[in-house]
Amino acid sequence: MSVDPNNEKSPTTPPSGDSGTVHEPNTLSLKVVALFVIILLALIVGAQPVVAWLLRSQGGKASVSIPLTSFDPGSARAWNHPEADLAALRKEENKHLAEYAWIDRKHGVVRIPITRAMKLLVERGRAKQPEGTGPPPHGTTKGSTDEHH
Repeated sequence: MSVDPNNEKSPTTPPSGDSGTVHEPNTLSLKVVALFVIILLALIVGAQPVVAWLLRSQGGKASVSIPLTSFDPGSARAWNHPEADLAALRKEENKHLAEYAWIDRKHGVVRIPITRAMKLLVERGRAKQPEGTGPPPHGTTKGSTDEHH
């Protein structure tokens, strides 16, 4: 491969005695490195006033606070006896599943025990489901058809 020494865009000229092998230069351009460092420093220094302005516009807050409306700090306590606490929770949950209670007296909505609700479902049958939402008919699988080709 011949290399034109007058062409500045061509790869470096092979050393004398070489069989025409061409390689890229192994040195960095000082101008390119200096330009990169200057631009990087300018971005870092330029970002500081922008960040300061953003923090001031947020009222000096560094983070966004989310109000905890459902958390009652008076009820927070250490779990010294987690087994007993879990048992008390389960007892309260089972109480809700086993007793009658008014949910909305004005609209006549009540809570009934889960066992009674299951018996009523068996006695009355389930409410009619929209087409295609129930289980497939007996003997077929979802997506299969009765047509045979």
